[in-house]
Amino acid sequence: MAIPRETAQRIIESFQADRAANLFAQSNASHLLYEVGEIQENFPNFDPSLQDKVTISAYSILAAAISIAEEEWTDEAIHALELGASLLFNVNQPHTEESESSIFHVLISAMAFYAAGQYSRAFVTIRKIETKSDAAEIISAFIRKDPEQVIVLANKFILDDLSRFESHQGVLDHAIALICSRALSLTLEYFASGDHLIPQSIYELLSSGVELASDYDSPSHWLVMRLLRLMLAGNLDDSLWSRLTPLIGGDKDTIKKYIRLLAFDKNRITELWTSQIEALDKALDSTTPGAVVNMRTSAGKTRVAELAILQTLLNDPETKVLYLAPFRSLAIEIEQNLSKTFDPLGFLVSHLYGGFRLSRSDTQLAKSSSITIATPEKTRAMLRASPELMSQIGLIIVDEGHLIGASERYVKNELFLDHLRVLSNKNNSRILMLSAVLPNSEDISNWLTSNPNNVARSNWKPSSERFGILQWQGNNVRIDWRGEYESFNPRFVQQTVCNRQFDHCTGKWKGRRKPFPADKGEAIAASALRLCTVGPVMIFSARANSIPGLASSSLTAMGQGAPDHDWPLLEWNLFEATCIEDLGEDSIELHAARKGIICHSNRLPTETRLAIERLMRSFAPKLVIASTTLAQGVNIGISSVIVSTPFKSSDPIDHRDFWNICGRAGRAFVDGEGKILYVIDRTNEDWKVQKDLSLANYFFDQKNSNKVQSGLLFALNILKRMSDDHRLDFQQLLNMIAENDFKDVERQYQEGFRYILDLVDDSLLSVHEDEIINPNKVPPEQWVDDFFRNSLASLQADADTGFSSDELIQFLSTRTSYLIRSIPNSAQRKAYASSGLPISVASMLFNDIDLFVNHAHIISNSEYSSDSILSFLSWLEDWSIQNASSIINEVPAKVSFNRVRSSWLSGTSMREITLLDESADEICKGIYGFSFPWLIHAASQQVKSIRLEEESDTLSNVAILVEMGLPSLLASWIFLSGIRSRKASTEIANAGIDLGNTLRQVRMRLRRPDILDALNEIVSEHSKNWIALHRINHVSTPERVPKFRGFTVNGFDGKPPILLCRNHEGRVYLCTPDGQQKQLVGSNHELPFRDVANDYRVAFERNNDGSYRVTLRDPRAQLEE
Repeated sequence: MAIPRETAQRIIESFQADRAANLFAQSNASHLLYEVGEIQENFPNFDPSLQDKVTISAYSILAAAISIAEEEWTDEAIHALELGASLLFNVNQPHTEESESSIFHVLISAMAFYAAGQYSRAFVTIRKIETKSDAAEIISAFIRKDPEQVIVLANKFILDDLSRFESHQGVLDHAIALICSRALSLTLEYFASGDHLIPQSIYELLSSGVELASDYDSPSHWLVMRLLRLMLAGNLDDSLWSRLTPLIGGDKDTIKKYIRLLAFDKNRITELWTSQIEALDKALDSTTPGAVVNMRTSAGKTRVAELAILQTLLNDPETKVLYLAPFRSLAIEIEQNLSKTFDPLGFLVSHLYGGFRLSRSDTQLAKSSSITIATPEKTRAMLRASPELMSQIGLIIVDEGHLIGASERYVKNELFLDHLRVLSNKNNSRILMLSAVLPNSEDISNWLTSNPNNVARSNWKPSSERFGILQWQGNNVRIDWRGEYESFNPRFVQQTVCNRQFDHCTGKWKGRRKPFPADKGEAIAASALRLCTVGPVMIFSARANSIPGLASSSLTAMGQGAPDHDWPLLEWNLFEATCIEDLGEDSIELHAARKGIICHSNRLPTETRLAIERLMRSFAPKLVIASTTLAQGVNIGISSVIVSTPFKSSDPIDHRDFWNICGRAGRAFVDGEGKILYVIDRTNEDWKVQKDLSLANYFFDQKNSNKVQSGLLFALNILKRMSDDHRLDFQQLLNMIAENDFKDVERQYQEGFRYILDLVDDSLLSVHEDEIINPNKVPPEQWVDDFFRNSLASLQADADTGFSSDELIQFLSTRTSYLIRSIPNSAQRKAYASSGLPISVASMLFNDIDLFVNHAHIISNSEYSSDSILSFLSWLEDWSIQNASSIINEVPAKVSFNRVRSSWLSGTSMREITLLDESADEICKGIYGFSFPWLIHAASQQVKSIRLEEESDTLSNVAILVEMGLPSLLASWIFLSGIRSRKASTEIANAGIDLGNTLRQVRMRLRRPDILDALNEIVSEHSKNWIALHRINHVSTPERVPKFRGFTVNGFDGKPPILLCRNHEGRVYLCTPDGQQKQLVGSNHELPFRDVANDYRVAFERNNDGSYRVTLRDPRAQLEE
């Protein structure tokens, strides 16, 4: 019988006493030491009866939790289920190889996790356990998300009978297995069809199993049945069918197709996580102007965004969605993920590549796409150059929304978000901001939505976290694990003889005399390699220049004869070719990756970094050594993070950055627990050790996370402080910025004034000229207050520390008035604003616009000859030195440009280019790859403003070629279509295959199998590999299923609407989803039942005339012609 609720609550409370809590902490610590491979002799003196005591306690807690949950789902019941599950797992998982009872306990643990909504931890708990009983085997397959195996195992019982059993126990075992089989078969049918009658049938079926186990007086069966009933009730309630139907309106067929796309995805996504469910009400509330989604790293933010996109497009299929991804690598990842789901639904996804420039191809692509993914800079260019595109936006998603603060890029992006915020309000569209680290999310919600309560917050995560201090003690490594019961590995790594070490400077192995490890870096590498037995490890170093040394130490720790990592061949070949092309055959990045060690930092060439990220997504590495660039949204699976150093220079990284990195520890459906280790060098002086320990404690405490502060306010407060230092009152400050005259401050401060005002001037002009925000061109004093009163800067303004809100608005209004007076022509103001350049540079460009037009004529008349573009580029280098020093710092010598220029534009590999000149990397990445495309785009926009459309298009096209370092527009379009290799794109462009003459045409033709087959016949192996990867990512080849003629079948009661085809021991049946009715059938050419037996994708639906027709549940599958 179930335990009365009050009694159950008292039982749970009783286990919160100190003695029980100590036992539970011991169980946690013992499992941790077991997991990291500590030898038994080094374990603390745990209670000798720890396993038995904790197991008994766990069952008491579970019994109480189940009784409460059966009466009412409460947080108390969920937490008790999780506690009982954790306890059973901790003390029994180490003994599953020699103890059948431990196997059963771990099964119960997995079921309890699942019932508590911890689907990932349930999966991790059961994945390596070989269960013995039939029922346990079926349940395990279900938890592992293996529907095909569930079907095969269930068939043994659904298609069998009880006549062969003689003992009562045999009959009971079989009957319970049969009930499990029918219940789980019905669950699979629900995931595939969404039939709302199924959940009640499952509940009734499992309730009969509970009664049967009780009648036979079998506690183990009784417990399994009760847990399975809770499991499936909760799972069906969390299912996409249950959760989405009430929240998302629109075309029901599209919703059904979306749910089935996820259900038949390789990851079998059938439910929402607790964190996602907690976020949905706010995220999908279309009556609000938006929401802030504040969820932990790896807690499923992107799925919430995906559902908001689906809702928006279903409500109005003609509307568009804008997805702002702050980094190129994240944008590529988002594009791939959203394309998998939305392309089959008929909603095209596009990614606008590049920085602050907008080409005609970009505009056409955005117009033809339902979902556009772009960086803030690219979107800012789109807003200013083609504002009509923004009027069609129904939803704006801002990913990594915490990236606001005191940097040049963040200040500009904050002003841009203010622009989007006001536009969104005017257009009745919504803004959804996503972030894992927003401690003041109410402030951000108040800013974006005018309501601090539009926050969807969840601290839930699919895995737990464990903190520790990894200490290098001069000759060994000790780990002290934090927790309720602190434990330690006294000699996690010990020095050993080492005769060979890897030298990253030469890319060669050499002799060694010192023992290993000999210093902190080597100790980190050795510890990471040992932790790799648990799962992939990331060594985080805020100093990118330390990564090669850590990689060399890691290779040394592995040894010279270590086997190569088992990377997928295609992705490895592409990475290897890209790495050799950019870095050379002896690069540490290539040597390390070959052994499963990934080096990742912003020092890498862009294409190599993208190739590394693609390689990591294809298969888990052993070890990742990374700087803060890996915190920029790249979704990789990490079990443990080792913090080598949080210092970039003299200052540590931001607390939010720390958690954006370390929050990745613990992978969904892979790890039950993520481990975060902070490294301390005990060989340092004591004061330094204590300082490092204090910093570790500061970082570990999430309550210390810095609030997101307005970068605009920070920047303008600097001007306030500088004026205060010169004893200038507020009116004098206004007079200075109104006249752009800073003679009242010292010379060294004048540049500071100009620099900060350059950050905001173009945004102020852009808003003033916006036809939606300021359609009547009223003066700034009329619109600035409305626009900025609810800005983040205004909301956070404080007169005690800088500007008050009123002063801030008066300052911005005064500055805007100056800009309008100094640029009286409206068309000229629009051209300046659309360039995105500092006004000082835009003005210089406007004065010399005829020179840019002349070069455009020459390039166009020569049909984009390389000589004409090289001549223009050489001239632009000289022009920029004289007129654009504010956006190009430390310009290399002309001789360096001369060495690099032609090689860059011809598509030559970065490795060859960097050998030409020591400044080559900065020229290609910083100047040709960023600053010059920005300048040329600005010139294009200014030329467009004087109605020279052809010349504007020419300059826009040149900007693409310069940014990408490619010789032709066709090569650039091939690159933008997904062939992310300059070498391969150039070769394919020269292959003689007609790929079209627009970006859209090239994208579409490169998705045609016949064109890819033709290219494969004539290109190099390097390009073939790129084509193969492109085919995987973008060319959908549906799986074919045999077609069936309509048929009728007799012998079924009640005219079942759905029949399934199943095979057991060579016999093929048609049966109802619960298996209670079945008919043996033959198979022939017109009715090839045997070919689709046990195929989860295939069902037969009843027509109105009583006949049945084949139907495919997987939208990716198709019937044969």
